[in-house]
Amino acid sequence: MRLRAMVFVLVAFLGVPMLASGEQNAGKNQVFVWGGACDLFDEMSTAIYGASYGRYLTRWLMLEAGVEGYSGDVSGTWSRINALFEIPTGSRLAAYAIAGTSSFYPDLGAGAKIRFASRVGIRLEYTRAYDDDEGWYGNIRGGVTLSF
Repeated sequence: MRLRAMVFVLVAFLGVPMLASGEQNAGKNQVFVWGGACDLFDEMSTAIYGASYGRYLTRWLMLEAGVEGYSGDVSGTWSRINALFEIPTGSRLAAYAIAGTSSFYPDLGAGAKIRFASRVGIRLEYTRAYDDDEGWYGNIRGGVTLSF
């Protein structure tokens, strides 16, 4: 299962950007700093926090890598590598889908970005990740984005 997810992510990272170029967001960088919760409605609910760096390859595709920390009943630090497939709307609000890995476990989800200024906004997202020991679990994140 992990191998299939990693192959999917590699194909998305390397193949999809070749389909479009010269689009509006191409070359933009974005930093996302967030806080949130893992298994929010479960008795094992845990606080999460982290930061990531992303780069738009096209107007609708951003590659992102970051670190995430957990505190509470479960604690530790994990890495994240994601592809964000953004639906360009031409407005301050944009929806997106996420596909990637969280410490080599599949991570899928959706979210929304709201831009307040040309370089500052917020991002809210919900992802489902798979852990061999725990099965599928949910993460909710919210934070600030800075584009440059």
